[in-house]
Amino acid sequence: MLGALLAFGPHVAADEALALIRARLDAQPRLRADFEQIKRLADLERPVVANGRLLVWREAGVLWQIEQPVKMQIALREDVTIQVDASGRRKTQQATSDAAAARLGRVLAALLHGDTAGLEQWFEIAARVEARGWTIALTPRRGPMAAFLKSMYVSGDKYVQAVSIEEVNGDSTSITFRNHRDAAALSSEEAGLLGVP
Repeated sequence: MLGALLAFGPHVAADEALALIRARLDAQPRLRADFEQIKRLADLERPVVANGRLLVWREAGVLWQIEQPVKMQIALREDVTIQVDASGRRKTQQATSDAAAARLGRVLAALLHGDTAGLEQWFEIAARVEARGWTIALTPRRGPMAAFLKSMYVSGDKYVQAVSIEEVNGDSTSITFRNHRDAAALSSEEAGLLGVP
């Protein structure tokens, strides 16, 4: 089915498509972007909308800085997930015991880092590269990810521009990124959350 949805171009094989995508994302190791996330819950009529900022620092991790509807920071590092709420309360959890939602966050982090190879342990991957951009479709292999995630589609150009997630329970999430820019220097708070000396 994915082959029909994401047919490869006549001259671009699967491995070559992923290599091209990885090269584009690898060229942006440290960046900031603004995001809007729209989550549609199967049992709610109105979607939940969140806005904020994203920081990708390849050597250390990804930091989601949520501004609306509630302030929160979520740092996804290789070894831990750190959440800081609006009052400054901090919760740290080992990556090995992450809940399903945090594991999904790590999938997004891998994509933002250009680590498509690391995703192959969890997903069947199909990709398409065109003149204007690229698309990756991820279908979970059997295991914990398949228990809650039905499919995931990611599209972009030199950056990840949009993510669409379908869950097994009927919920769905779409995330769009805009205003990509070089990350420049980290604030002391950002450095602390990402463990950057």
